[in-house]
Amino acid sequence: MKTFLLLFSILLFTINGFCQQNQEKAENYIKQIDGRLDKAKEAIDKDCLAPETASKPVTWYLKGYIYAEIAKSEVLKKLSPNPAYESLQAIRQCKKLDAENNFESDCINVLFEIATLFYDKGISNYNNALKSSDKNLYTNALDGFKNYFETLETLGNDDKIVLHLLKYNNINSNAVNVYAGYSAMQLEDFSKAEMYFTKIVDLDSNQEPQKEKALPLAYIYYCNMLEKNGRVDKASKVIQQGMIFFPGNPEILMTAINLYKNANDIDMLTEVLSKAEGELPDNYPVLVNYSNSLLETAKLFEKRGYEATALNYLLKACEVLNKAVGIKTDEIQLIFLAANTHNNVAKIYFKRNDETNSAKFRDQAEALYLLLLMKKPDDKSMLFQIYNNLGAIYYKPAADIYSSQDKDRIEEYLALFKKSLPYFEEAHKLQPDNRQIMQLLRNLYLIFNEAVKADEMKAKLGL
Repeated sequence: MKTFLLLFSILLFTINGFCQQNQEKAENYIKQIDGRLDKAKEAIDKDCLAPETASKPVTWYLKGYIYAEIAKSEVLKKLSPNPAYESLQAIRQCKKLDAENNFESDCINVLFEIATLFYDKGISNYNNALKSSDKNLYTNALDGFKNYFETLETLGNDDKIVLHLLKYNNINSNAVNVYAGYSAMQLEDFSKAEMYFTKIVDLDSNQEPQKEKALPLAYIYYCNMLEKNGRVDKASKVIQQGMIFFPGNPEILMTAINLYKNANDIDMLTEVLSKAEGELPDNYPVLVNYSNSLLETAKLFEKRGYEATALNYLLKACEVLNKAVGIKTDEIQLIFLAANTHNNVAKIYFKRNDETNSAKFRDQAEALYLLLLMKKPDDKSMLFQIYNNLGAIYYKPAADIYSSQDKDRIEEYLALFKKSLPYFEEAHKLQPDNRQIMQLLRNLYLIFNEAVKADEMKAKLGL
């Protein structure tokens, strides 16, 4: 490592040494015109048009240098519509005319400057576009990234030097390909987006060199774009390679889950969910997405008639939701989802005559609903659902036992009815005109011989 740093330092020193003489020429050129870049621009523009100077590489180097300096100035940028790009064009012309490579190191210096400018333009517009979804910002970002790559191409065999320098400034060209691809994707220029993505994603290679330049976002964005365009088979290949290169990456796993869920590919979805179960960390956003995927997968299996499999996914969803609730105990919607999921599992077990598991999940659902009540949600509609669900947790199994007329279970259904009563009363306060709640309350009052209250509900019902 020390050897590399020493060689790299010598390389920079050598470049700077080569550049110094011609850079001084450029600075002297500006100084001769009162040190003003605007006047230097006027002068060099004339020199580039004059036959006696337009054929000299130094003229174009000077133009490249001056325009790069203008591009770096927020005040002077208005002197040219795109000074950085004009600098690039000028350096290209210098390299073309410089048969003896007298200005090679100077050109590298200028190209490094403008490559950084193009990158800064691209990344600034890209980040702002992510916040606002403004298409114009994506257009500007893509333009910056395109010019950045054009600058690297202009370097030819010297690009390795600048790539080292760019890396020193935390600029990753592979990441730029991803940003450019995503920008093109947002502008619905899918062929251009694919051009950038395939510089990172090579489906013909699973070798280590390919893995070294791979980036998770490339696989995620490319997969999403292919899916959007109906190319599900290729999207599957992309995300499969992503899972090979980045095992345990939560975003890649969630992308795969969503792909196969949307495609109704139960076999692949089951395989990825099984992988996710063992690899996903205790990360809150991931847990929320994972739980939603498990719930939707349970619905898919239920529609196909695989009730046992659907229940297994519901049980996993309960597990994941409990983890998520444990991480963020103030997320009301999540707690509500967790309570409803536990409630649904309790109902399934009750239908199977598995009272032990039914009671277990009823109690867990009740605990979650009560946790919600402690949060004092402002949404009255949600409050009503919470109280209604709390009442139903106990009323439904009690009603089923009552209907069976099993005399040995009288105490059991009475205990369940008694637990449901106060919850339905609270629900009634929130929706006093809800006829279903009034009928349930009348039934309960009759069961517990509360004739006055039963008659009150009867009157409200107009019976």
